[in-house]
Amino acid sequence: MTLVAVYGTLRKGCHANGMLPEGSFIQNDTLKGLLIHLGGFPGLLLGGSGRVVAEVYKVDSETLKRLDGYEGYDERNPADSLYTRETTTTESGLEVLTYQINPDYAQEGPIITSGDWLKQE
Repeated sequence: MTLVAVYGTLRKGCHANGMLPEGSFIQNDTLKGLLIHLGGFPGLLLGGSGRVVAEVYKVDSETLKRLDGYEGYDERNPADSLYTRETTTTESGLEVLTYQINPDYAQEGPIITSGDWLKQE
């Protein structure tokens, strides 16, 4: 099992949350980074002093493969992927995987200053 932090359309109340197994929610948490508005979905850039609201889920390898497909992540060619899959630590200290927007796509939208996709400005 793997811990995955989600911050956008995979969160509770969003259209893609059904991709995550029922009962797999662990906790609400935050990540250090910036959240960028890319139209119908956000992109995360890890690092810096910003805080991004996230939810942590425990997933199996099959769910992780489905999430890779949803996020446009190709393990064989991550440099050409829409998102890269990164290991990071949440502010509560959990080691998680998360999907960071490929920096080549990050300049297309404004920063969501609240860090919360569900509370966009």
